[in-house]
Amino acid sequence: MAVVLAVAVVAGALVLPGLDRRARQAAAAAVAEQVQRELGLPEPPVVTIRGRWFLLQALTGRYPEGWLSAPVVTQQGATARDVHVQLHDVRVPRGVLLGRGGAVDVGSGTARALVPRAEVEARASASAGRPVAL
Repeated sequence: MAVVLAVAVVAGALVLPGLDRRARQAAAAAVAEQVQRELGLPEPPVVTIRGRWFLLQALTGRYPEGWLSAPVVTQQGATARDVHVQLHDVRVPRGVLLGRGGAVDVGSGTARALVPRAEVEARASASAGRPVAL
């Protein structure tokens, strides 16, 4: 009995990390596909889900940190390049993970992107109602 238990523990220790890694990769790929579709990106963004044990995070619906990166994002006529978004304290209801929809709550986040000067000047000028030069 003790030998069977020891074998089960060792097998679990060898198999669980691989399953966890595969589940994390599958979830990141699914998020990338959804973001690509919703934002109309030419290619899927790179998605990284941080934290220790992904499967435990999936069970609780709480993810400490995640990253999204895309080479180009165009929204509302504005184009940004080299876009990086870092999200903290992300909460995902189990229904969302199971494809039933729902809202994802993000505690905080930061974004960094390169926007061409001409784009910024055009947007600022339109907002100000007069020419703006930077």
